[in-house]
Amino acid sequence: MAIRIAALGAALVLLAAPLAAQDVEQPEGWDARRSQVTRADLEELLQRLEQTASSNAYSGALREQAREEARLIRGRLVEGDFQVGDRILLFVENEEALSDTFAVEPGRTITLPQIGPVSLAGVLRADLDSHLTTALGKFLREPTVQARALLRLTLTGSVDSPGFYMVSAEDLLTDALMLAGGPSSNADVTDISIMRADRSIWEGEALQQAIIQGRTIDQLNLRSGDTVNIPEESSGLSGFEGTLRTVGLILALPITIIGLITLLN
Repeated sequence: MAIRIAALGAALVLLAAPLAAQDVEQPEGWDARRSQVTRADLEELLQRLEQTASSNAYSGALREQAREEARLIRGRLVEGDFQVGDRILLFVENEEALSDTFAVEPGRTITLPQIGPVSLAGVLRADLDSHLTTALGKFLREPTVQARALLRLTLTGSVDSPGFYMVSAEDLLTDALMLAGGPSSNADVTDISIMRADRSIWEGEALQQAIIQGRTIDQLNLRSGDTVNIPEESSGLSGFEGTLRTVGLILALPITIIGLITLLN
């Protein structure tokens, strides 16, 4: 056991070093310390992405990624974040019946006891607390409301327990992967991709940079129904060596993220 722990520690050092050495630039328009982006954040980021997408100063791959991310943000700004099947974890002080988990229903509404349907159409996750406070304020005197958005992701490929998982929008992508038992020993964690229907919305270097930067699921513009896939390792790593590489990279990411955020403060 001591040998295995020592080897794992060595793998963490080797894997964390090249990540920390990268000159990772935090994109303007969002704050790595805030887990959910506001409407103002999205509008500012959209403007910057559109400028990037139309500028010949950037590579074709970067312009294409900017166009794709801009498309996702436009959808959020118009439609809001909530989809049928999402769940809202709600706490209302001194209101036991309203302190529960509620499913988002057709029409993007939740039905609350003694209150009835409350629309979430056009609402962003960052605005959920204030939106529900206003809605409940029509029936309750100065309600104290705390709400968290849960969405359904499909985790497929080389993970221990592939399937559907409800995750918090404030989680990191690596947190979601650990709900599925984490990557298998033969997983290629450097080739993760995210699909929406039959379209890839995140992949390759752009996704790797987003993970290193510490973007949350909300900051990645994910929504219910998106699929996160980890392919198998093609380089022949297997057994304990493959396990060290996989676990080392996943565990090294939060270490690197903490270091980056510290530098920003």
